[in-house]
Amino acid sequence: TLMERDAIVRLLDRCLYSDSVLVAIGDETEIPEISEMSVVTSKYTIDDKLSGALGVIGPKRMPYEFVVSLVKYMADLLSIIMKNIDDPDAEFHSSRI
Repeated sequence: TLMERDAIVRLLDRCLYSDSVLVAIGDETEIPEISEMSVVTSKYTIDDKLSGALGVIGPKRMPYEFVVSLVKYMADLLSIIMKNIDDPDAEFHSSRI
């Protein structure tokens, strides 16, 4: 529904203003339909300019250390990929992630 979509957008919007991976557990998500779940989110950028956000929705008992590392890695990788799409002459450097 529209209300659920707005709540998810607000949740992702919070991570856009953070320099780290954000974790919302249960009621912290502020989305009643997923109050028994957790959300791990991070933003990705192109040349330090905000591009978007990605995240994982899962059970409250998820392996947080692994999921936080995975979301951070994927956000960093997506930033590199988006930069290469934006600048085809840029070299891919896996050492940046």
